Amino acid sequence: MKLQCKRRVVVALLSVTSLVGASAGAVAYANSYASRVVPSTTVSGVDISGLNAKALTAKLERAAAETKFVITTDGKTSTYTASQLGLSLNTKELVKQAMAPSHDMTKRYSALFDEHSLQAKFSLKTSAVTEVATKLNAQLKNPAKDAQVVLAGDGESLSATAAQTGERVDSAALAKLVHEKVALGKTVSITAPVTTHKPDISTAEATAAAAGAANMLTPSVSLTDGIDNFSATNADKASWLSFKRTSSGVSVVYDQDKIKAWVTKVAKGTETKAAAPSLRTVDAKGNQVAVTTVGDVAYTASNIGQVTSEMTSALSAGEDYSGSFDYAEGYVWQDRHQPEGKEVTAYQPASNEKWVDVDLTNHTVTAYVGTKIVWGPVGMVSGAPDTPTIEGTFKVHLKYEYQTMEGANSDGSKYETPDVPWVTYFEGGYALHGAYWRDRFGYDAGYNGSHGCVNMKVEDAKWIYDWAPEGTTVVSHY
Repeated sequence: MKLQCKRRVVVALLSVTSLVGASAGAVAYANSYASRVVPSTTVSGVDISGLNAKALTAKLERAAAETKFVITTDGKTSTYTASQLGLSLNTKELVKQAMAPSHDMTKRYSALFDEHSLQAKFSLKTSAVTEVATKLNAQLKNPAKDAQVVLAGDGESLSATAAQTGERVDSAALAKLVHEKVALGKTVSITAPVTTHKPDISTAEATAAAAGAANMLTPSVSLTDGIDNFSATNADKASWLSFKRTSSGVSVVYDQDKIKAWVTKVAKGTETKAAAPSLRTVDAKGNQVAVTTVGDVAYTASNIGQVTSEMTSALSAGEDYSGSFDYAEGYVWQDRHQPEGKEVTAYQPASNEKWVDVDLTNHTVTAYVGTKIVWGPVGMVSGAPDTPTIEGTFKVHLKYEYQTMEGANSDGSKYETPDVPWVTYFEGGYALHGAYWRDRFGYDAGYNGSHGCVNMKVEDAKWIYDWAPEGTTVVSHY
């Protein structure tokens, strides 16, 4: 009997120990989700378990970008993204809801035994749906048509196009439908709601109004960019007019939106675009930390709205209008974000290790100490397709202040370049060096690239030469 009692005690103790061990394991497992979405969590069927806030945000944004609609109109189909239909996902609120159980120990533990289903909520911008509906109307076999003001055949008077009763996509019903049917990360097929639409203004009313508005073509309009003058033709002026029904009947009015479209078109034709953009590096807060390449200056018209408003007012008063464009000058920046900490993936350095990053994708050279950028990125030119720059992790092994470089071109001919400055070899005949014969850096030079070396501005090559002793790591990568 005593032996049996002892056995029962041992079994009981083992059972208690197992339960305590299992409980401790569950608690430890739950704690591993302190900064991650708890298991068995979905957003509208998309699994988000185990993701931290940053990864979750990225996944939700990708899913939103993949959310689409296939809309059928009179047998024809068109595909639109959720964004094109004015649908936007409240990612920030979803991340907050998904991460909430992770911030409470009790909820983390209980979450291990439950499923959590969140619903993606999209907001809707109806103006975007209206634009889509207008495009879909063009696919209808029998579309409704409103009367339009046009220049008459004599080029001096106005007439009206015929209005027509027909079909039209109901933009309000379409907006309601896409808002109800949207499914995160999926493609949904719908049929555009179509109704019979009668024109607001009859052909007879439009014709009479147009006939009495020929004087609206009289005022002259001239714009200048300070060099060239741009005058509006009667056809241009006719295109700015619309019919409007008021309490006193139907009239022809100047449409400011149409005027703005014309002014914008003229202005854009006078602007000077930057043939080569400027490249810079910014930190996580968007602050500029380095300029890689300074490109061309761009000149952009800055007073389109003012010109449009002044022009509309003058024309509505029956007056001539003469205006000029003002321009803002500046650089067109392409931003590259400064990597920090674990985001440095090209090489994992020791905490105070000097190393040089040669980025063959972005055409830059950057100097690091550990994971902190201490210089650059600056623009460079790498090897041509037939003589590409080597990839890998290497060490600086030889340096020259000046050197005559010679070798063979890809076609077998010989080349010799005297007095190449600030040469830092990192693998065999591959080096970072100054290229006094180039005036542009930080771009893909194609077949005008180097023989495999990293070509830099002379002053940039000197900086590397002075900073990187023999033995310094150089990482060359795409």
